Amino acid sequence: MVRRPDSTAEFPAAVPCRAAASLFFAGLFSVAVCGCGAGPRSRLEALQRAETADAEFAAAREAQLDGRIDDARRIYSDLTIARPLNAMAHLQLGILLQDSAGDPVGAIGQYEAYLRLAPDSEKEALVRERLQLSRDQVARRHGAIERASASDADVERVSSELAAVKAELDSTRDALAEAEAQRDKAQDDVLRLHRTISGLQRQIDILQGGGAPVRGSSAVPPTGDGARTYRVKRGDTLLSIAQRTYGDATRNRDIRDANPGKVGEGDVIREGDVLVLP
Repeated sequence: MVRRPDSTAEFPAAVPCRAAASLFFAGLFSVAVCGCGAGPRSRLEALQRAETADAEFAAAREAQLDGRIDDARRIYSDLTIARPLNAMAHLQLGILLQDSAGDPVGAIGQYEAYLRLAPDSEKEALVRERLQLSRDQVARRHGAIERASASDADVERVSSELAAVKAELDSTRDALAEAEAQRDKAQDDVLRLHRTISGLQRQIDILQGGGAPVRGSSAVPPTGDGARTYRVKRGDTLLSIAQRTYGDATRNRDIRDANPGKVGEGDVIREGDVLVLP
């Protein structure tokens, strides 16, 4: 007998506000680019807490707890279309499709979307177990159809349902690809704006007499070999340090290479560390 995983999970209370889709993408990008002192798992957990705090997610969760499963499934479905990068909405919709709607094919698509968006989640093992269970259910269903003396009308109906689900899966994948493209464009826009800000700051320095350090700078004395150093402040990133120091955000790679023991995965840096500026 296949062990059926739990279909419920604990989530934090929803905040009483309705966040626009643009705020969700901005939150996602800030976690990915500006996080300081957190590893990939911590950033993912923070992102999923933000996802579950979404107003629509909270409404769906409330409907689910009240036993209004159809309403919960509808809200989760609408949420995955409006905000396709909300991994937790995909997961909860997959659980409802599998456990309450008897739709393992639809559940497969939602579980695959979750694993694609949150590959390092602590829920990965649970989701993969459910994904395999759904696939087994589909295989058994097809086997039963082949063995039974089903009428041509029944076979045509099932085939039509499968075709509709596959079309929905394709639509979901297209939405995910479009959202990822928007995220990449946002990253390019941030780099462009940083360069613009750096250029304007240089003009201000020139107008003020030039050569004067910017107020609030975290520069520290040079090291013994003459290299410059910089003490990391709260909110600093390699991009912002490179822009402030060199006037070019892409020089973040040079800073990373010069500080192999102080820059973590995803260019994470810690407040108070002293970085060498090549």
